[in-house]
Amino acid sequence: MGEGVNNVKFGRILNLLLVLFACWSSFAMAFDVATCSALKSNNNFSIKYSISEAKLREVIYVEKGVGNAKASASPIALWTNSQLISSPVIRDKVTEKDKSYNIWLTYDTADTANKQGILYYYLLQDGSWQLIASALADLRDLDSVNIDIIGSQVSNLECDSALTLPPLPEVSTPLEVCDYFPQPVQGWITKDTNYSVYDDYLSSELNLSDVTASISGWSDNYLADSQNIYTYTQDWQNGQSWQNLRVGFDTTTNTWISYKNPDASSCQGIGCYPGDDDGYLSQRKAATPEPLNVTFDASTSLEFSPDNYRNLCDGDVCDYDDSGSQILITIKRDLNSLSVNAYTGKPIVFKFYGGRKVTKLTLSDNSGLYLPESANVYFGQIIVDGNGNTTLSFESGVRLNIVGDGTDATGVESADFRMGNPIMFSHIGAGSDYVIPTFYGPSASMHLKSKKEIKAFIIAKQAFFDVDVSIEGSVTANYLWVNSGIRVSRTTVSKDCWQPGGPKDDYTLVLSPTSDIALVCESLSPTLTVMSNGAVATDFNGTATVNVNGVETSVSITNGTATIDLSSNGESQTVSVNASLDGYSDVNSVSGSYQFVPFKFAVDDQYVIANKQQLTMVSALACSSGEQVDVGYNGQPTVSSSWQQPSNGSGELSFSPVLQGGISTEASRGLKLEDSGEMVVTLTDESFDCSDLDDCPIEGNGKLTGQFTVYSRPWTFAICSTSDTNLDSATGNSDGGNGFIPAGETFSAQVIPLKYQSNLTGEVATDSDWCRPSNITTNFFLAHSFGNKIKLSSEVASPTNANSTALLASDDDLSIDRVNNGQEYLFTNLYWDEVGSLKVMAATESYDATCSSVSGLQAWYECTQRGYREIGRFYPAYFEITQSDWSVSEQKNISYLSQPYDLAEFKVFSRTSKGSSVRNYDKFAGGLRATLNILQDEDIGSDRLALSVSDDNNWQYDTSSSESNWHLADLSAVFYRDVTLNSSGKHVSEVDGPFNVPTEDLIGDELSTSTRFGFVVQGGVDPVETRGQVLTSCLNESSEFNAEGELSSCNLLFPTQPPSRYGRMKLFDVGGTSTISSIRVPLQIEYWNGTQFVVNTDDSNSVFSTDGNKTCQQVLWRELIDGAAIVQEASLAGAAGEKTVSEGASSLVTAEPATTDVGYIRQQVRFWLRLDNDNTVSQQGCSSASVSKAQPWLRYNWWKNQDGSINEDEDPSAVVTFGIHRGNDRIIFRGESNLTGQ
Repeated sequence: MGEGVNNVKFGRILNLLLVLFACWSSFAMAFDVATCSALKSNNNFSIKYSISEAKLREVIYVEKGVGNAKASASPIALWTNSQLISSPVIRDKVTEKDKSYNIWLTYDTADTANKQGILYYYLLQDGSWQLIASALADLRDLDSVNIDIIGSQVSNLECDSALTLPPLPEVSTPLEVCDYFPQPVQGWITKDTNYSVYDDYLSSELNLSDVTASISGWSDNYLADSQNIYTYTQDWQNGQSWQNLRVGFDTTTNTWISYKNPDASSCQGIGCYPGDDDGYLSQRKAATPEPLNVTFDASTSLEFSPDNYRNLCDGDVCDYDDSGSQILITIKRDLNSLSVNAYTGKPIVFKFYGGRKVTKLTLSDNSGLYLPESANVYFGQIIVDGNGNTTLSFESGVRLNIVGDGTDATGVESADFRMGNPIMFSHIGAGSDYVIPTFYGPSASMHLKSKKEIKAFIIAKQAFFDVDVSIEGSVTANYLWVNSGIRVSRTTVSKDCWQPGGPKDDYTLVLSPTSDIALVCESLSPTLTVMSNGAVATDFNGTATVNVNGVETSVSITNGTATIDLSSNGESQTVSVNASLDGYSDVNSVSGSYQFVPFKFAVDDQYVIANKQQLTMVSALACSSGEQVDVGYNGQPTVSSSWQQPSNGSGELSFSPVLQGGISTEASRGLKLEDSGEMVVTLTDESFDCSDLDDCPIEGNGKLTGQFTVYSRPWTFAICSTSDTNLDSATGNSDGGNGFIPAGETFSAQVIPLKYQSNLTGEVATDSDWCRPSNITTNFFLAHSFGNKIKLSSEVASPTNANSTALLASDDDLSIDRVNNGQEYLFTNLYWDEVGSLKVMAATESYDATCSSVSGLQAWYECTQRGYREIGRFYPAYFEITQSDWSVSEQKNISYLSQPYDLAEFKVFSRTSKGSSVRNYDKFAGGLRATLNILQDEDIGSDRLALSVSDDNNWQYDTSSSESNWHLADLSAVFYRDVTLNSSGKHVSEVDGPFNVPTEDLIGDELSTSTRFGFVVQGGVDPVETRGQVLTSCLNESSEFNAEGELSSCNLLFPTQPPSRYGRMKLFDVGGTSTISSIRVPLQIEYWNGTQFVVNTDDSNSVFSTDGNKTCQQVLWRELIDGAAIVQEASLAGAAGEKTVSEGASSLVTAEPATTDVGYIRQQVRFWLRLDNDNTVSQQGCSSASVSKAQPWLRYNWWKNQDGSINEDEDPSAVVTFGIHRGNDRIIFRGESNLTGQ
């Protein structure tokens, strides 16, 4: 019962997650990037974005929009997780450094003033959206109706001009009420479960230690069912009797208080009666809860007081908010221990979000615990000390997990979750849709006290209630101790979990054999077996009424089985037996007929495989003086047979025993039954000479007869092709072979029961030659006295050490009733949401591989050898690119054309046809995996983008997302200039762009062009597209169509295109009146904004140097005094080593004049700053440079539009003129040739 419930719950959770992700995709259709620049402060809007590996510097701003003077008002921070941003509307305290998140904000103007709204913050946690915070957003200071949303350090920013809420999970009870909390109190099933941790648990016990203890709240159906009422009768006072309520516990500590006292009234006003005397206890108990498998590995311990919380909370381990009437500490990391000492001042309250783990929490007076909506947190122990001035607060749907310390509590003072005095339990937002919290501790002990009512569903190994308390909810405990005055009532919204008449398992009673022949001097012991769903009901303990030749007796059934002892008292006779299951009137009774004879053919019942010969020995025995003797029979008995199950069975029996000396010869022992089922075989010799035997007729001849039962099962199950699925060619795996179908696509399989084909034991791999009608055991499909189911299961065949545990699933069903008129078991709409190959197995639903103790046909059918077939290769349905991030430090991540990005990072995910993630693709053999190559944007020229894409070795398993993806972290990605080579082989670039500059980073009237770079899927054996060919549109934008207009392939466009600008470094021509002074040479970094070059104020990254080996110069003219000699040439200075521009400019460079042995001279010199080690044509006489940081992307074709003599990209240069005029002679050089180098 417990396993089934848990499997159902897992399925529900998985379906919920799939629905949520589907909703995310559908809601995303209402959002786009452009809308973020088209919002209004007096209307609703919504924002969603992602954070990858949070730096805790992420911000969402709102600023003035189009049509307003943006500089007149500062942007407002709507949301941030940074402690450095002042006065945001919402400061997040949940996100953690280096983790990734999806976030949703909504701005609701209802019931607020103009240009104001309530900002709501939702975070995607554990697959569902959770409301984290809300606050008033006052946008009046922007003085604008039109507003823009911009993000800092976030990705995938999109907006919607409507109030669009995220797909919030339906509020529901954390655990299924009817499974785990069917009535106000109960134990749970601990025996014969799938969890070994419960094997040593004692029987469940209800300890009512005071007559005033009161429990109420059993459902109407439960109280109305007479099966739940037990009448206790005294064996004194004339047999006085009274009613008691049957409860879901094995025992009670005090029988007098519970039910033996005539005034007992603890359970719904009458006594409480435990036990399983009626066989219904398992239905009254709760399902087996899943154990908590939690490891506490944190080492940090915190002890808070009113004096130290500011120092302890650094924003990493915790945050604090002391603005209100309490100090609210939000815990952001797992902890070893957490305690508080706050007896004075503001109360200290700890707040936790989902998934957090703390080994030990200790609360004192003036403190508390606050768990927000749907929080799921784990504590080893919670200890509440003090005088009761402590509050535990719960929003809706909280699950508080108590793991315990692994030992049973010896009393209330050692419980894992305990309080010394009654405290306050506060339920925040309690209303009609409020879901009360669950206290979940199947291995923990709890001692609860409250000043007011506790609203909670409680699961504990031990639960103690020693003071007056009211509980709205339910208590499920293996040991429940109730002292005076406890009142448990069901929640007003709880449904009635008890079905009138009581829920019963689908039991079947089997008698085996139903007929037999025994000697009068021996006994028979036919077996009664209680079956449930095709297997022995080992959890069943009860009684059966057995009628033997009209005499009734009661037989105890233990663990589902019992034997009936039959004898004839030495007389020849036929004994009739009828048996029925007590308390189960809907279970059919069974009957049998057994003969006791003076002599017989003796043959053991045979358990055989259809169409497989089995050696069967026959002997002839008789009774003589009360002992069995061998009669020395020689002859060949007549063999007759009849089908018992199915009654209309087909298939011949081959068996012709010949006896010599009272035993069958070896050559005649072969027995073969052609088909499956149950057959009774009778051996007869009508003229047997019995003259020397007891009870022989006076004439000396008698009838020698014997009978045995043959139970025949199929050999195995074959998994075969169907009309729409060819499994014979589906032989590939992750290392090679044929491809089958995309992951997630449906297929079908036919399962047939086989006659014996080969001497294979254990699991049997299907041979396609066996899938012929002549090999089928047709009787297996026919009606019997019992039901079985045929079930498909699976395990991953390849790759080995698969990343995913996903297995075979079906939109229909993975189990089919054995009785089937179609003579096949057709499993349809099968699918696997993974890649590789599957070992698909077919067996009966309660398949028993050991078959160590078999009784009857039903159990023998469960021994049919499991058949299997490895099916593959499943491959991805399509690929989806989710990340293309571009990084350049100190340039707002916008590169210059031909400048390598610091990092370009890409992720491509493999998907199923249903859109879910694939996890195994990285483990495919290299030749099978698809490879990716660059998709160039031919509209802007060929080969403009270069990435380090070489082969398929980029496929990996991403542990953070649990997905298989293609990952490239490229340290040398380049968006190249549009370059040609001149006649000298030198670069000549054309100015274009800017490209893909984010809207928020555009400067002035900058124009940005969008590119269409991406990846092309190449290589690989399997026909994987980026989207299925049946679709008419691609997941990404670039697509190709064939002549018929059908989609032939889709390319993977980068979701974020590479942002880049054409840049250049510029030096300004300068001149000075003096020939002896330095002249400052301005330097700036410019980019082409689409119409002109402008200063790049985003650049604080480019470098320059005036060291001698990094500059070059050319004297244009000079006035040298006759006889003078140059002592030192003019040079550049001011930037020794390597300097960096600030916001695109620098004033550090100076030009130093030349000196001679007779003084300074007038001259004009062109200086170059070297950006690379190679010379350009115009740099005449320059030696090779030694540039440590080459920046060829800042060169420019300065001469293209002048005389045309030079046509190539070259280093920046400036003409410097020393001595523009000659001092006091008032002569000004006007129009003098080469004055400014023109």
